Amino acid sequence: MVNCNARNRDVISLSKHVAATASPKTSTSTSSSSPSSSTSSFPSSSSSNLSPPPSAVQASPSFVSLPRMVPPNATITLGHKGVPVHELPEEARVRVPLCSARGKVCVAGIKRKLSDGGAKLWQEENAEKTNVGILRPSHDAWGIKKIVFIYCDDFLRRCFEMPWFHDPEWQALLLPVFQALNVAPRMVVRCLLASMPPGIAIPPHHDTGYWVHYSHRIHLPIETDPARIVFRVGPSKDRLQRYDLPEGCLVELNNQAKHSVDNLWDRSRVHLILDYLEKDSIERSILPPGAKLHQTRRSIDLESEHGSRPCPSFLILGAQKSGTTSLYEYLCQHPLVLRARRRETHYLDWRWRREEHLTWEDHRETYLRFFHAALLNENPSCMTGESTPSYLLHSDIVLPRVRKLAPTAKLLVILRCPVARAYSQYQMVTDPEGSVEQKKARGSHWLGKSFEEVVEAEMQDLERHRVHPTMNYQEFKDGYLSSRPLGHGSHSLLGRGLYALQLQPWLEAFGRDQLMVMFMEDMASHNAVQAQLGKVFDFLGLPPHSIIDTHAKNTRAYTPMDERTKARLSAFYAPFNQQLFQILNVHERRWEARE
Repeated sequence: MVNCNARNRDVISLSKHVAATASPKTSTSTSSSSPSSSTSSFPSSSSSNLSPPPSAVQASPSFVSLPRMVPPNATITLGHKGVPVHELPEEARVRVPLCSARGKVCVAGIKRKLSDGGAKLWQEENAEKTNVGILRPSHDAWGIKKIVFIYCDDFLRRCFEMPWFHDPEWQALLLPVFQALNVAPRMVVRCLLASMPPGIAIPPHHDTGYWVHYSHRIHLPIETDPARIVFRVGPSKDRLQRYDLPEGCLVELNNQAKHSVDNLWDRSRVHLILDYLEKDSIERSILPPGAKLHQTRRSIDLESEHGSRPCPSFLILGAQKSGTTSLYEYLCQHPLVLRARRRETHYLDWRWRREEHLTWEDHRETYLRFFHAALLNENPSCMTGESTPSYLLHSDIVLPRVRKLAPTAKLLVILRCPVARAYSQYQMVTDPEGSVEQKKARGSHWLGKSFEEVVEAEMQDLERHRVHPTMNYQEFKDGYLSSRPLGHGSHSLLGRGLYALQLQPWLEAFGRDQLMVMFMEDMASHNAVQAQLGKVFDFLGLPPHSIIDTHAKNTRAYTPMDERTKARLSAFYAPFNQQLFQILNVHERRWEARE
């Protein structure tokens, strides 16, 4: 017997991990400790410290006296469901239909089937053996029982047809309902019977998820008493109106409007609830009895797909001080992206275990400790990644390790005007604020030196290693990269801005299909961030999603750069930038050294 409460905790666990990314906390620290010594430094993935679904709410007897209305013969279009109704301007709210009568069907056959099947039909244990178990965490916590026939994930990527949907007796009862709505079975993405216990209330809410905007929600009361079942819907919580939903009446609900139910009857209220699309555009699977699913709030995966997505799925390689923190935090706002235990793992450069006896499998085991690998194995629709901006520079050691440990990972590189990038790095390294750990990671080599002094030393270092725009990567690697230190960030002030030389080996090894190059300057506004993230989500194979927080992360305020120094650096970088634009086959940018 499957412990449904345990399964609920599992799904809540990953959902909470994912949901936590909606309001991320920016972390700029990078610990130098190795995870190989202990895993206790990582946050626990246990669900014991996570909040459970909401507890059942008691129905309010005072609602029985509310005036009762009949659903109108209105037309609810998908255009009425673009945003939650309460977010619309007042003049628009009043024009949005809240519910609509869609006809009548005979429900006597469904009532008889439920009566003959008795309590066993509603038991989770029975569903998990002869049908397929599905979690609806909030409804399950409220004690609402269910019989599921069709169910899709929140992003409408997959739709599962359950064994009971293909049972001839159930088909004979369900298909007439679809026909009454003039809806083909392949258009239905969710279909279930829900039994709401007496004395329970579903509090005012509106449905969320990508699917809501593209589907029509239908309620068909099977067993009810409109005098004692108080169904309310309205443009906002304080303007709910009561509507009667009699047995056999098909009612479309605009589930972007606030709605609630109070069961003041002495019996369970039973509704058939279904959602259908206007276009047949979703992958469908017919599941065998007893198939096991793993769910998060927004995803559904088959147990047979366990571990099918490699971990990690993406790496942000750099460049340092070019918006890598912002990009990572933006990505982690997607409901299907689970942040790593540590954003900057540095495992592939600074923290690489150097014991001679270690195999690649040993390294992979250590690397996976930086991620919630067990949760992700169960939920391969979700993904994770890391952001270590020094990887781009250290291609000589990092690239072969990526090919061994994350060969299929998508690679992201975000670039910035190299002059502004250099000044930003200097300001970070010499910033007196920060923890001991942060200061150690930054390094102390430039403390007490002016920016101009560091620039001059860097110019001499590049000249000593004979770095020039037309050199090949092997020369750059042997003459310059091999001399770069590890373990701190106060080096390569100018070398990190030689983007063409750094990108060349990554492009040759992984190609443009696996590596995406972006520019920080293209994310200068809220709309610009949304547009760029849309491209990144598509590159990663994620469904579209609008993020909420588009503010830049890990920023500092500092005095402007000296104009003569700026001019000197702009002239120095000009031929290197020309090489970059040719490699990327993009129009030349007029990079301005805005600090």
